[in-house]
Amino acid sequence: MSLITDGTLTPASPHSVTVSYAGTGYSYIDGEFIAGPDVVSATLPRDPDSVFALEIHSQTVSTTINEQPQLNPLIIWTAVSGAERYNVYHTPPGGSESKIWQQMDEDDIKVYKLRCPVTCIEGWQLFRVESVDSGGNESTVSAWAEYVYNLPDGVSDASLSGSSGTFTLTITE
Repeated sequence: MSLITDGTLTPASPHSVTVSYAGTGYSYIDGEFIAGPDVVSATLPRDPDSVFALEIHSQTVSTTINEQPQLNPLIIWTAVSGAERYNVYHTPPGGSESKIWQQMDEDDIKVYKLRCPVTCIEGWQLFRVESVDSGGNESTVSAWAEYVYNLPDGVSDASLSGSSGTFTLTITE
């Protein structure tokens, strides 16, 4: 995909920005897929005190499709005032909860991102992030269930041709 270099970035609120660009494309922030392909404008949540990399790529697809397995989901939580550290817990399907990560609080980080450090088995997983203050008091910051799956093997070669909404996908095994 080729990089689109013309666009505008406009504050939409104190915690979001709107990105607009000519043509349709795929948007990535810090390397993570955000929106696409039929998007020419998107409102993206962002911390006003953070710096991020924004990439917008054209709708041209490369000749190789290479999806990554989803067995290590991204865990995201917002910093809590007064937290000294964060504990991240995981419960696998049919299993019991265990602590999988401990993160010390850093004053300059408002939103934490962690790629799950354990490889999950396919199915519903429970995640919980807990803050701990200087007195040892614990409080759940966030808790959620997420379905984790492993993608099948990718194709060895694929090409996309066409225009104006009509495309032909050719897969060569």
